[in-house]
Amino acid sequence: MDGPAVALDSGSAFSGLVEIRAASLVGDCHVQNRLRRKDAYAVHVAQDSARIELVVCDGVGSRTRSNEGASIVATTVAGEAAFGNPDPLNEARSMLVRRAELAGIPAIEYSTTLIWVEVTLGAPGDAWLARLVHYGDGEVRLLNRQQCQWRSVCQSDHVDEADGRSFALPLATQPRWEYEFSWQPGDVLVLATEGIAYYLDSETKVGHYLSRSWCSPPDRWAFLNDVAFRTLGAGDDRTAVALWRTDVEHIAGSSELSVGGSI
Repeated sequence: MDGPAVALDSGSAFSGLVEIRAASLVGDCHVQNRLRRKDAYAVHVAQDSARIELVVCDGVGSRTRSNEGASIVATTVAGEAAFGNPDPLNEARSMLVRRAELAGIPAIEYSTTLIWVEVTLGAPGDAWLARLVHYGDGEVRLLNRQQCQWRSVCQSDHVDEADGRSFALPLATQPRWEYEFSWQPGDVLVLATEGIAYYLDSETKVGHYLSRSWCSPPDRWAFLNDVAFRTLGAGDDRTAVALWRTDVEHIAGSSELSVGGSI
């Protein structure tokens, strides 16, 4: 979703086994400069294959059509992956290149980062497999609900925006990160653009507050309010997609839970 100000979604998937919240807000700096929100996200639940496709994108601020690029890449990658396209990234790249040709402008003007996580559901109580493909900045974080502690799924390092090989689509040729990790029942899975990812740390006041607010799934308005925190220096667009596993609650209520249902 792409737009001038705010996008907000909430729901559940697979008979309530997963709770989903997503919000994207225009930053104060963009409001002051009368710019559109350049972040975008997409979530697609693939019922038949028991997968969830999650994408967040951050349009490069110096490019004129990056808000469109972020929206197109997010929706294309999530949708094409959910419907079995073996190379959804190539499809997204091709769409941006074609749009640039029709508009008569360089494809770099649609530049956007990408975080794509594909979750494959397993049995309740087990670790579930997740696959990450990451171009540019932003983070994927796990929140331990018992300890209220944040951790990154990958070892953070400096991201050089000038490194065109891995920073932004459609021109980037290699991801910054590409690997698999496990999602445990007691962890909250969060994809975040740079505008909020910096604060998802147990040492920051914002991260400390969110670790407690997100120990259980908030309603959508509370989630939006959390993402809309105000603090010095936080003027960028911010987008967060968060998922909670409800295995413990379901197992307590039924010993015959299976993956199924609809969002």
